Amino acid sequence: MKLIAALALSFCAAHAGAQSVVTLAEGTPKVLRGATWYKLVPGIALEEADIVTVGPKQQLQVETASGSIVNVTGEATLVVSLAKDGTLTLKMPSGFAKAVVKTPPVRLDLPEFDVLAGEAIVVVHADPPEVFIEAGNAKIVEIPDSRTFVPLDQPARLAEEIAAFAT
Repeated sequence: MKLIAALALSFCAAHAGAQSVVTLAEGTPKVLRGATWYKLVPGIALEEADIVTVGPKQQLQVETASGSIVNVTGEATLVVSLAKDGTLTLKMPSGFAKAVVKTPPVRLDLPEFDVLAGEAIVVVHADPPEVFIEAGNAKIVEIPDSRTFVPLDQPARLAEEIAAFAT
């Protein structure tokens, strides 16, 4: 009953605000929310700090309120970050993803660099680090003096990069 209530609440929240929602889940992708693992199914909204795993021969598709679509296949791990304006950031230590991005930009945070994509189609692979920009505008950002490129590490630099990209 607890699981059903949590999933129903998550589904309702997805349609109430600017959230990112699972629109396709093949196989058994899972999300770690708090201290509990849940199976992801279409209609579930992703939340801040969710850890998502996609296993071999599995697929997960996430759609933002603005219409951006991120599709993840094969073995992958994602950590979700959602800005108040609906901007989606996926920290991706492993895996493969293809994103069709509208505005606001989507940020794909890979181990070696970040990809900021807006009005673009990009394909990324975390290990080995690869990016292919099929169409549109995307920016690859590498911060050499930083272990990671997250708001807690260098918030001013992150804000500058996003602002410069968005203009």
